[in-house]
Amino acid sequence: MGILFVGGIGVGKWLKKYMEIEYLEKTLENRELFLGKPEDWPDKNDGELIQIYKVKKKLVDIRVTCLTMGPDRFHFWKIFGKGNLGVCLWFDKKELLLDIKTDQNLREGSVCYFTPTQLKKNCSIDGLPFAKREQYSDEKEFRVLREYDEQATGETQGIAFNPNSLKKIYFNSWLSKSECDEKVEKIKSLKENCYKDVEICQNKTLEFQEFINAAKCVK
Repeated sequence: MGILFVGGIGVGKWLKKYMEIEYLEKTLENRELFLGKPEDWPDKNDGELIQIYKVKKKLVDIRVTCLTMGPDRFHFWKIFGKGNLGVCLWFDKKELLLDIKTDQNLREGSVCYFTPTQLKKNCSIDGLPFAKREQYSDEKEFRVLREYDEQATGETQGIAFNPNSLKKIYFNSWLSKSECDEKVEKIKSLKENCYKDVEICQNKTLEFQEFINAAKCVK
């Protein structure tokens, strides 16, 4: 078998979506997560596996979004959040899964991590979109797919979510206080009207003061 998350989908309370701040307001307004093209991903291993799946299943198109169930990582912010351009949405896992399951055309699942030998022996065709190299197992990735067996027309449909599923919004550590305040102000009316209970914070990955203070106590 591939490397699975300990406890599978049951581990942890959150599904987190790292994205760029410029899309935050539209995401909140539309109550929808964007589904992207795997062929545009920088990691060609991921994109190629999904393209192989698409060919084997005779699909016309497939769109995907990636979330994580794992703890915060510097490289999540640097790669997925584009550094000082990033924001992270924290969804209650159970509630977001209920949102996803209301759309019969979506597939979702935890990613399994394989060596090439394990992939060949243990992965099914249906598992290919949820397969990744073992080196990435710390990501604890979760994917949602929309498959098309005929050409999509118009704008691609995303993943609709209930505002109550979203619990926290974290802005990146690179922003100054004034920059962060400015970003919060942009979504103020949305928060007051639709996201009243959402906690808005700034991530402290780059300077976690409690850890620094602990170091000062070392003798």
